[in-house]
Amino acid sequence: GSRPPEARSGNQLSSSFGKGASMADLEVLCDEAPLQIGNRVWYDVDKDGIQDPGEPPVPGATVRLYDATGKLVSTTVTTSRGEYYFDNTNVPGGLLPRTQYTIKVDKPEDYEPGGPLHQWYVTKNDAGPNRFIDSDGVVPAGGRFPEKAVTTGGPGENNHTYDFGFNQPEGKVSVLKQDQDGKPLPGAVFQLWRETNTTPGLQSDGATPDTKVGSACTTGPDGLCGATVPLGTYYWQETAAPDGYLLPDPAVFGPLELTADNYVEGVKATAVNRMMTGDVSVLKQDKDGKPLPGAVFQLWRKTNGDGGGLKIDGPNPDTKIGDPCTTGADGICTSHQPLGEYFWQETKAPDGYLLPDPAVFGPLTLTKDNYTQGVRVTAVNTLATGAVTVLKQDKDGKPLPGAVFQLWRKTNGDGGGLKIDGPNPDTKIGDPCTTPESGVCSETVPVGTYFWQETKAPDGYLLPEPAIFGPLELTTENHAKGVSVTAVNQPMTGAVSVLKQDKDGKPLPGAVFQLWKKTNGDGGGLKVEGPNPDTKVGDPCTTAADGVCTSNQPLGTYFWQETKAPDGYLLPDPAIFGPLTLTAENHTEGVRVTAVNTLATGAVTVLKQDKDGKPLAGAVFQLWRKTNGDGGGLKVDGPNPDTKIGDPCTTPANGVCTETVPLGTYYWQETKAPEGYALAEPTILGPLTLTKDNFAKGVSVTVVNNPKVGEIRLLKKSEGDGKPLPGAVFQLWKKTNGDGGGLKVDGPAPDTKVGDPCKTDAQGVCDFRNLQLGDYYLQEVSAPAGYLLPAEAISGPHTLTDANSGKALEVTRLNQKTPPPPPPTPPVTPPAPHPPVKPLANTGLPMSVYGLAGVCLWFLSGGALMLLVARRRRRRT
Repeated sequence: GSRPPEARSGNQLSSSFGKGASMADLEVLCDEAPLQIGNRVWYDVDKDGIQDPGEPPVPGATVRLYDATGKLVSTTVTTSRGEYYFDNTNVPGGLLPRTQYTIKVDKPEDYEPGGPLHQWYVTKNDAGPNRFIDSDGVVPAGGRFPEKAVTTGGPGENNHTYDFGFNQPEGKVSVLKQDQDGKPLPGAVFQLWRETNTTPGLQSDGATPDTKVGSACTTGPDGLCGATVPLGTYYWQETAAPDGYLLPDPAVFGPLELTADNYVEGVKATAVNRMMTGDVSVLKQDKDGKPLPGAVFQLWRKTNGDGGGLKIDGPNPDTKIGDPCTTGADGICTSHQPLGEYFWQETKAPDGYLLPDPAVFGPLTLTKDNYTQGVRVTAVNTLATGAVTVLKQDKDGKPLPGAVFQLWRKTNGDGGGLKIDGPNPDTKIGDPCTTPESGVCSETVPVGTYFWQETKAPDGYLLPEPAIFGPLELTTENHAKGVSVTAVNQPMTGAVSVLKQDKDGKPLPGAVFQLWKKTNGDGGGLKVEGPNPDTKVGDPCTTAADGVCTSNQPLGTYFWQETKAPDGYLLPDPAIFGPLTLTAENHTEGVRVTAVNTLATGAVTVLKQDKDGKPLAGAVFQLWRKTNGDGGGLKVDGPNPDTKIGDPCTTPANGVCTETVPLGTYYWQETKAPEGYALAEPTILGPLTLTKDNFAKGVSVTVVNNPKVGEIRLLKKSEGDGKPLPGAVFQLWKKTNGDGGGLKVDGPAPDTKVGDPCKTDAQGVCDFRNLQLGDYYLQEVSAPAGYLLPAEAISGPHTLTDANSGKALEVTRLNQKTPPPPPPTPPVTPPAPHPPVKPLANTGLPMSVYGLAGVCLWFLSGGALMLLVARRRRRRT
């Protein structure tokens, strides 16, 4: 940056001193050289961050100096050259050497309207290699104003490189030209203006107009014009509208404020133009010039450029405009349209008139010369007429003379049938007509809706009820052929009915009956098949809540055949009810028969078994019927539960509960399991659906209960010291033979061995798990090594019950150690020989002395063993 003259000259002595001046030695005492920092604030027009020749200064901007604590030290204002400096002239005590300061351009008023920096923003810093001409200001994070942190040099080390550049951002100012439907319009011409004369609104002429920006712009296919400009207030002026469109009034769009907050996105105005439009109309008349309402017209615009008439289909048709229009009382259809060539297509003639051929009217050309008056065409229609006829016959198709008819036309517009009296009746046409031998009455009338009213029936026939025949629609499509109706007169008739009841006289809905008429003349009952059957009358009838089916029939003999019984009931056998004879005497009252049905019932059964198929007694069940209609399973509580049937049932020895019930859907609920068994899961069994196909056999379900189980833990210990004994082998038995005694392991009807033998483990334990409740015995079949098998090797009964099934039943068994062997016996001296013994007498027992001695020795050893067992028992006791 540049330096002021006073800064460039520095501190200089005005005289020279020295010994040559005839003075004694001198010591010059001087203050430290002062410091100066600062330089320039300028407008960086080209936004490159460098002071370029010709870029103007910012005069009158406030620059402030703060010390390292943020305290304001000094304030100065830039000169006309944009320069500022801080030194001992404006900093009290001067700048301190090697000290931190912050220079800020932070006066808010400078950035507001009228301030030197209004709509100017700090430019980029440290651009280029030359620190003397770059910009140093940076806006800190969260701050608003630029600043520069500096550290002064030593005494006299001035720094004039601290510059602040400001540029003015630019943004896009655009206008979008659309029609009233939002479609972009090309060809509109716009001029951009900038607000510069401080008078609100655009002034494009006069003494002090606003400023025109650039040249005129013509919108393209996207309907847009735009310009990139500095911040400010702008207007778009439309000077020429697109072809076929009106210039808006006023044709100025704005103001558009381009600010620091929106210049990135830019600002846009939307300008809407209305087309030049006029009325394109058609007048529908009859041949006498009377306007006709009700004609339907479709407007088309000539758009395919083929130079011919209207093209409504095929490749490249012309364009259909809007929805069809129906002429009102004035006979006119009108559409307000842009300039162009149009056709009206008549798609439907007024009621009673013929469609013209061709039914296209045009072309109607709307131009800029006639669009204010519009264009119109007249379309004439011819009335269509035809014959409206009634043919009077009997039920066999024979023409009937003597019937009297009156023709009516539907004219009151109420949308209903014929109205012959009261307010606003329909219109009577001509005089009454009496049918001749041909049975025909006919009138030639315009197109419309007609009714024939029979006012008198032929002799011997009933007047129909109602006696109105129609509507007969005479249209442009059928008028040449005409329309007719056949009116059949019936003979006297009466009601033939059947009443369906149950045995208690309650009406039954849902029974299906077919009515038959006796016609084959065989003199017998009803014949429904085979050669020459009787005659089926009408469709089947289903009885309603009153249980009745009725058919109004001519006199004759009838039968009702029941083809389907009500739900839950049996079809009678036979299912034929009659004969019912309708005569001249009873036809007004009619004839009826009562048909009674019997309710169909069947057995709903549950069989309770164990897993092996054995019936279980003692299970308690409740039967339910599905009645709440929720479509789900059984609901036994809460709002709207299903229905409980009868009392609970407890299964006997055969395991069966059963109920005889009507057809329906049922569930068995098990409420209590047999003793010793767990309750089944789930406890609800079903659905069991009893139908007409299975009620005779009934429906059943089998439910299996698993027995409750327990556990027996055997603890084998040494007698005396209680030491666990491994290696003992036990067999578990269950008491099953029902003899009321203890364990029976062999012979007839033994008890039941349970599983394989178990050998005690290192802890002397054998576990017997998953045992059904009942009485059990433990049989020790082998003692541990070094121990004696107990004299009573069977223990029990050990009873598993509901109460103890949840934990192991512990049984402790003790064994005695095997006693040591006896000491050795001393040798025995053999006795002297005996003299010969006289033979004994023969007693019949051929036993020698040796045999007798053996017998004695056996008794002695048995006695010793019994003595040993008795002692052991006393010891255990």
